[in-house]
Amino acid sequence: MGGEADQFLMALATSSSTAVPGPSNDDALRPPPAMISGDSTSTSSSLSSLTQAFPFSSGNPRIEETRGVMHLYRDDAVSSSSSSSSPSDLPVGRKPLVCVLGVPNHMTYADFCQFCGSFIHHILEMRIVRNDGMEDRYSILISFDAQDSTDNFYKHFNGRRFSSLEVEVCRVLFTVDVQYTQASPATSTEQPTCPVCLGMQLLLI
Repeated sequence: MGGEADQFLMALATSSSTAVPGPSNDDALRPPPAMISGDSTSTSSSLSSLTQAFPFSSGNPRIEETRGVMHLYRDDAVSSSSSSSSPSDLPVGRKPLVCVLGVPNHMTYADFCQFCGSFIHHILEMRIVRNDGMEDRYSILISFDAQDSTDNFYKHFNGRRFSSLEVEVCRVLFTVDVQYTQASPATSTEQPTCPVCLGMQLLLI
Protein backbone atom coordinates (compact mmCIF):
# COMPACT_ATOMS: atom_id res chain seq x y z
CA MET A 1 0.00 0.00 0.00
CA GLY A 2 2.75 2.46 0.94
CA GLY A 3 4.65 1.88 -2.33
CA GLU A 4 1.60 2.54 -4.49
CA ALA A 5 0.79 5.71 -2.57
CA ASP A 6 4.39 6.95 -2.82
CA GLN A 7 4.40 6.36 -6.60
CA PHE A 8 1.10 8.21 -6.94
CA LEU A 9 2.36 11.18 -4.92
CA MET A 10 5.59 11.31 -6.93
CA ALA A 11 3.58 11.38 -10.15
CA LEU A 12 1.51 14.28 -8.81
CA ALA A 13 4.60 16.20 -7.82
CA THR A 14 6.27 15.86 -11.24
CA SER A 15 3.35 16.29 -13.63
CA SER A 16 0.92 19.17 -14.07
CA SER A 17 -1.42 17.69 -16.66
CA THR A 18 -0.73 14.03 -17.43
CA ALA A 19 -1.62 12.10 -14.29
CA VAL A 20 -3.65 9.59 -16.28
CA PRO A 21 -3.58 9.16 -20.09
CA GLY A 22 -6.69 9.56 -22.18
CA PRO A 23 -9.03 12.43 -22.98
CA SER A 24 -11.90 11.30 -20.78
CA ASN A 25 -10.33 11.88 -17.35
CA ASP A 26 -11.04 15.61 -17.09
CA ASP A 27 -14.56 15.08 -18.42
CA ALA A 28 -15.38 13.03 -15.33
CA LEU A 29 -14.93 16.11 -13.14
CA ARG A 30 -15.60 18.96 -15.56
CA PRO A 31 -19.19 19.10 -16.86
CA PRO A 32 -20.12 19.78 -20.51
CA PRO A 33 -20.49 23.44 -21.61
CA ALA A 34 -24.27 23.39 -21.11
CA MET A 35 -23.72 22.97 -17.37
CA ILE A 36 -20.98 25.56 -16.90
CA SER A 37 -23.44 28.43 -17.10
CA GLY A 38 -24.83 27.46 -13.71
CA ASP A 39 -28.15 26.18 -15.05
CA SER A 40 -29.32 23.59 -12.53
CA THR A 41 -31.88 22.00 -14.85
CA SER A 42 -29.48 19.12 -15.42
CA THR A 43 -30.38 17.84 -11.97
CA SER A 44 -33.81 16.33 -12.56
CA SER A 45 -36.71 17.11 -10.28
CA SER A 46 -36.96 13.42 -9.42
CA LEU A 47 -33.52 13.69 -7.76
CA SER A 48 -34.11 16.98 -5.97
CA SER A 49 -35.29 15.35 -2.76
CA LEU A 50 -32.23 13.08 -2.72
CA THR A 51 -29.54 15.65 -3.43
CA GLN A 52 -28.01 18.73 -1.84
CA ALA A 53 -26.00 21.56 -3.40
CA PHE A 54 -22.60 22.75 -2.11
CA PRO A 55 -21.04 25.96 -3.52
CA PHE A 56 -17.27 25.58 -3.95
CA SER A 57 -14.11 27.16 -5.32
CA SER A 58 -11.16 25.38 -6.90
CA GLY A 59 -7.86 26.06 -8.59
CA ASN A 60 -4.77 27.99 -7.63
CA PRO A 61 -5.88 31.41 -6.31
CA ARG A 62 -2.62 32.99 -7.49
CA ILE A 63 -3.45 32.10 -11.09
CA GLU A 64 -7.19 31.62 -11.41
CA GLU A 65 -9.88 30.52 -9.00
CA THR A 66 -12.98 28.84 -10.40
CA ARG A 67 -16.30 28.80 -8.57
CA GLY A 68 -19.21 26.45 -8.98
CA VAL A 69 -21.76 24.19 -7.35
CA MET A 70 -21.56 20.45 -6.82
CA HIS A 71 -24.73 18.42 -6.42
CA LEU A 72 -24.27 15.47 -4.06
CA TYR A 73 -26.57 12.66 -2.99
CA ARG A 74 -27.68 13.09 0.60
CA ASP A 75 -26.47 10.68 3.27
CA ASP A 76 -29.96 9.21 3.52
CA ALA A 77 -29.97 8.39 -0.21
CA VAL A 78 -28.22 5.17 0.83
CA SER A 79 -30.81 2.86 2.32
CA SER A 80 -28.52 0.90 4.64
CA SER A 81 -25.21 1.25 6.47
CA SER A 82 -22.04 1.58 4.42
CA SER A 83 -20.60 -1.59 5.93
CA SER A 84 -23.35 -3.78 4.50
CA SER A 85 -24.53 -1.79 1.46
CA SER A 86 -25.12 -3.83 -1.67
CA PRO A 87 -25.25 -2.19 -5.13
CA SER A 88 -29.04 -2.16 -4.92
CA ASP A 89 -28.87 -0.09 -1.70
CA LEU A 90 -26.78 2.67 -3.32
CA PRO A 91 -28.28 5.61 -5.27
CA VAL A 92 -29.71 4.67 -8.65
CA GLY A 93 -27.97 6.48 -11.51
CA ARG A 94 -24.80 7.16 -9.51
CA LYS A 95 -21.55 7.80 -11.35
CA PRO A 96 -17.93 6.77 -10.70
CA LEU A 97 -17.45 10.12 -8.98
CA VAL A 98 -17.59 10.90 -5.26
CA CYS A 99 -16.85 13.80 -2.97
CA VAL A 100 -15.06 13.36 0.34
CA LEU A 101 -16.62 16.27 2.19
CA GLY A 102 -15.00 18.29 4.97
CA VAL A 103 -11.48 16.91 5.29
CA PRO A 104 -9.81 18.77 8.21
CA ASN A 105 -7.08 21.21 7.16
CA HIS A 106 -4.50 19.60 9.43
CA MET A 107 -4.68 16.53 7.19
CA THR A 108 -2.41 17.33 4.25
CA TYR A 109 -3.09 16.24 0.69
CA ALA A 110 -0.25 13.74 1.03
CA ASP A 111 -1.84 12.38 4.23
CA PHE A 112 -5.13 11.91 2.39
CA CYS A 113 -3.44 9.99 -0.43
CA GLN A 114 -1.85 7.72 2.15
CA PHE A 115 -5.24 7.28 3.83
CA CYS A 116 -6.86 5.98 0.64
CA GLY A 117 -3.71 4.24 -0.56
CA SER A 118 -5.36 0.86 -1.15
CA PHE A 119 -7.53 2.48 -3.85
CA ILE A 120 -4.84 4.65 -5.46
CA HIS A 121 -4.56 2.48 -8.58
CA HIS A 122 -8.32 2.88 -9.21
CA ILE A 123 -8.28 6.69 -9.00
CA LEU A 124 -8.21 8.61 -12.28
CA GLU A 125 -8.20 12.13 -10.87
CA MET A 126 -8.49 14.03 -7.61
CA ARG A 127 -9.64 17.65 -7.47
CA ILE A 128 -9.23 19.74 -4.32
CA VAL A 129 -12.12 22.15 -3.68
CA ARG A 130 -13.04 24.59 -0.92
CA ASN A 131 -16.63 24.77 0.27
CA ASP A 132 -18.17 28.09 1.26
CA GLY A 133 -18.47 28.44 5.03
CA MET A 134 -15.96 25.65 5.73
CA GLU A 135 -12.73 27.61 6.17
CA ASP A 136 -11.07 24.98 8.36
CA ARG A 137 -11.74 22.13 5.93
CA TYR A 138 -11.40 21.18 2.29
CA SER A 139 -13.17 18.63 0.13
CA ILE A 140 -11.92 16.29 -2.59
CA LEU A 141 -13.72 15.22 -5.76
CA ILE A 142 -12.46 11.80 -6.83
CA SER A 143 -13.01 10.19 -10.23
CA PHE A 144 -12.61 6.40 -10.42
CA ASP A 145 -11.91 3.97 -13.23
CA ALA A 146 -15.14 1.99 -12.73
CA GLN A 147 -18.38 2.02 -10.77
CA ASP A 148 -17.36 -1.06 -8.77
CA SER A 149 -14.24 0.74 -7.55
CA THR A 150 -16.35 3.75 -6.59
CA ASP A 151 -18.88 1.66 -4.69
CA ASN A 152 -16.12 -0.23 -2.86
CA PHE A 153 -14.41 3.04 -1.90
CA TYR A 154 -17.70 4.32 -0.49
CA LYS A 155 -18.36 1.16 1.51
CA HIS A 156 -14.79 0.99 2.81
CA PHE A 157 -14.27 4.62 3.82
CA ASN A 158 -17.62 6.28 4.53
CA GLY A 159 -17.91 6.78 8.29
CA ARG A 160 -14.36 5.58 8.92
CA ARG A 161 -12.03 7.64 11.11
CA PHE A 162 -9.10 9.22 9.27
CA SER A 163 -6.75 7.68 11.85
CA SER A 164 -6.86 5.92 15.21
CA LEU A 165 -5.97 9.25 16.87
CA GLU A 166 -8.50 11.23 14.86
CA VAL A 167 -12.06 11.97 15.97
CA GLU A 168 -13.06 13.19 12.50
CA VAL A 169 -14.61 10.61 10.20
CA CYS A 170 -14.51 10.35 6.44
CA ARG A 171 -17.78 11.45 4.85
CA VAL A 172 -18.17 10.14 1.29
CA LEU A 173 -21.06 11.32 -0.90
CA PHE A 174 -21.85 10.18 -4.44
CA THR A 175 -21.72 13.12 -6.85
CA VAL A 176 -24.58 13.81 -9.27
CA ASP A 177 -22.90 16.64 -11.21
CA VAL A 178 -20.46 19.51 -10.92
CA GLN A 179 -21.39 22.91 -12.38
CA TYR A 180 -18.69 25.53 -12.97
CA THR A 181 -20.16 29.02 -12.87
CA GLN A 182 -17.37 31.60 -12.98
CA ALA A 183 -13.67 32.31 -12.65
CA SER A 184 -12.45 35.00 -10.26
CA PRO A 185 -9.29 37.18 -10.49
CA ALA A 186 -6.10 35.95 -8.87
CA THR A 187 -5.64 36.68 -5.17
CA SER A 188 -2.69 36.67 -2.79
CA THR A 189 -3.86 33.66 -0.77
CA GLU A 190 -0.92 31.86 0.84
CA GLN A 191 0.13 28.68 -0.95
CA PRO A 192 1.83 25.55 0.46
CA THR A 193 5.56 25.06 -0.20
CA CYS A 194 5.58 21.25 -0.02
CA PRO A 195 6.64 19.92 -3.50
CA VAL A 196 3.97 17.20 -3.38
CA CYS A 197 1.24 19.70 -2.48
CA LEU A 198 2.41 22.13 -5.16
CA GLY A 199 2.46 19.32 -7.71
CA MET A 200 -1.08 18.37 -6.82
CA GLN A 201 -2.26 21.99 -6.99
CA LEU A 202 -0.74 22.37 -10.45
CA LEU A 203 -2.52 19.22 -11.52
CA LEU A 204 -5.83 20.47 -10.18
CA ILE A 205 -5.86 23.92 -11.79
